[in-house]
Amino acid sequence: MARTVDGFLNGPGAVNAFTIMQRWFTQGYVDPNATGDAFEESRSPISWIGHWFYDRYSKAFPGDIRIVPLPNFGERTATDSGSWQWGITSNATDGDAVWRFFKFLLRPAEVLRMTRANGAIPATRSAVRISPDFAAGGPKHLYIEQLEDGVARSRPQTPAYPALSAAFARAFNEAVLQERPVGASLDAAARRVERDLSEHQYYPPPS
Repeated sequence: MARTVDGFLNGPGAVNAFTIMQRWFTQGYVDPNATGDAFEESRSPISWIGHWFYDRYSKAFPGDIRIVPLPNFGERTATDSGSWQWGITSNATDGDAVWRFFKFLLRPAEVLRMTRANGAIPATRSAVRISPDFAAGGPKHLYIEQLEDGVARSRPQTPAYPALSAAFARAFNEAVLQERPVGASLDAAARRVERDLSEHQYYPPPS
């Protein structure tokens, strides 16, 4: 198993993708969206954003919002998947009580309650089946199709994910939005993640 991001985070595929997106901005195909309101202010007909914006956009344009899959820019189309999770620490003084709480949270109605609060996708099929939005024929069902058909790809399952995400976001801001050299921005991102991995001894599993 690889213990490095060098050659991946800053590899040829990443450099090519960032270069293409940088070109979109330099050629004026993308609204700078400095205030975050480009779509709602009708300056852009498409918003490439997370699922948590669906309800907000629906309020701005009632009955006139559609979710569409990403275009295929290469060998396959893909979307990211994964979110924060609940867990029980090995140091819990009453693990049974924690599990009873989790069991309550996993009830379909409670899953949907959380979904409505954070704009996410229901984590259980039982919740999906009773949701008018996510069930077959619902306006958000495409998310479920992508999860079940293999379009969604899981984010890296590592304790270093916050460092990886922050480094990637900074590189995107520098290279794509500020039009700095793509290769140098991604190389710097790789070094930041490598430093985090080294400082944490590559996050060894608990003994």
